[in-house]
Amino acid sequence: MGCAGARLNMAVAWDQGSKQIYRSEQTSGRNFSNFSPRIKIDNGHHLVFHPAKTQDSGVYYCWLQGRRAAEIHLLVYLHLGHDQPVWSQPDFPAAVQTVFKSYGVMTALFCLLLICRAGIKYLRETTETHLD
Repeated sequence: MGCAGARLNMAVAWDQGSKQIYRSEQTSGRNFSNFSPRIKIDNGHHLVFHPAKTQDSGVYYCWLQGRRAAEIHLLVYLHLGHDQPVWSQPDFPAAVQTVFKSYGVMTALFCLLLICRAGIKYLRETTETHLD
């Protein structure tokens, strides 16, 4: 993302919402970011995401010389191209693991409920036979 009107000699700042990302006067280098190691600033004060993630969505503000110069609404969404299978996504193994763990927990809970129900039924039957 670029900040319109930014020149190399200007003081530039980037914020995501109320979080400060970059202040050009804080460092002599152009790749300074205390926000995320994936977010870099190039020589033209452009905000570069490598790679962009859905968590990067939000409102970004560009400040030039202490004045807000731009408000940019960024939406990053997951798009699977025709050449990308779903299992090639980096989050796929964790998602499958979560699904299987959830299935295991639900199956164990169901079995526990069946055993408890059978136990209660057995106890009721044994107390009824003792009362007769």
